Amino acid sequence: MSTQRNYRKKRTIRKNKSQRKTRTKRNSSTKRNSSTKRNSSTKRRKKRSLLKKVSQSKYQQLLRKKRLSTKEKRVLHDNLLIRYCKCLKGLESTRGSAAYPICMNSVYKQRNIQPPSNASSKCYETFFVG
Repeated sequence: MSTQRNYRKKRTIRKNKSQRKTRTKRNSSTKRNSSTKRNSSTKRRKKRSLLKKVSQSKYQQLLRKKRLSTKEKRVLHDNLLIRYCKCLKGLESTRGSAAYPICMNSVYKQRNIQPPSNASSKCYETFFVG
């Protein structure tokens, strides 16, 4: 009996040692004030501007092109999202909730491009429109 107890004690001691977290000391330069700390759930993205990234001629060229590279796809989709968000910003105050399908139709559907999922929520996340 006594050998089993000793074995159990040693085993629990090992568990406790392995579960302990070692803390590293911070230098004075890496210390943060309590006011600058942010919780990961409250972190917000950096606001992007609603300015177009490419010229009108380059944009038309990207729309006409059959095969796009990954960089060209990203530029085109960013530009279309900016157009959609600008449309929402302009129509939301006058049309209310009817602005969503109007803008979706005018920006994505007429160009035969599949819209991104939750395009309107992406506007609020990236541009803080609304």
